[in-house]
Amino acid sequence: MLNEKIAAIIFAMAITATIGTSALITGCGNNKKAEEKNRNTISTTAKASTEDIAGIANPWQDCGQDTEMAEKIAGFSIKAPAFSNYTIYAMNGVIEIQIDTEDNGTISFRKAESDNVNVSGIYEELHYVMLDNKDLKTPASIGCDSDGNIKVATWSQGDYSYTMTSDGEIEVEDVVNYINQMYDANA
Repeated sequence: MLNEKIAAIIFAMAITATIGTSALITGCGNNKKAEEKNRNTISTTAKASTEDIAGIANPWQDCGQDTEMAEKIAGFSIKAPAFSNYTIYAMNGVIEIQIDTEDNGTISFRKAESDNVNVSGIYEELHYVMLDNKDLKTPASIGCDSDGNIKVATWSQGDYSYTMTSDGEIEVEDVVNYINQMYDANA
C-alpha cells in the first residue's frame, strides 16, 4: 500500500512537470517534436516509478493464537493470559499479544529479550513515574502524556522487558490488573 502511494505521488509529479513543460514549449512556438517527447516521458516515468520502488518488509509475522509459532520466531517462550479475543505477532527477539477489549480498546503486550528496556514502540515524549499500587505483583512504571493519560506501562521479569499499551483510555486499576495477569501467566 505504501508503494502504491509513493508510485502515485511520483506519477502525479511527473505528469505535472510534463504538462508544465509541454505548455511552456507549446506556448513558445507549437513544437510538435517536443510535445511527442513529453508524451513518451510520461509513460516511461510512470512505468519506472511503479516497477523500481522497493518497500521495507514488515518484520512482524501474524501467528494468530499460536504461541508455539511465535516462540519459534522470537526465540523465547511466552504464555498468553486467559483472554478470549487476542492475536499474537512475532519477530526475531520480540512477541506482541494484542487483546481486543470492550472497555479499553486494544491492549498490546510486548515481551523482548532485554532487561529494563521500553519496547512499546511509542516514541512520543511521555512523563514516566513508578506505579505505586499495593496490588501490583512486580515493580512497573507508567508513561503519561501531557494530559495525564496513561500511554504505556513497562516492567521487567527475569531477563525480559515487558510493555503494555492501550489505544483507548485506561485507568490505573486496569493497568495493574493487566500487568498482574501477564506476570502470573509468565511467572
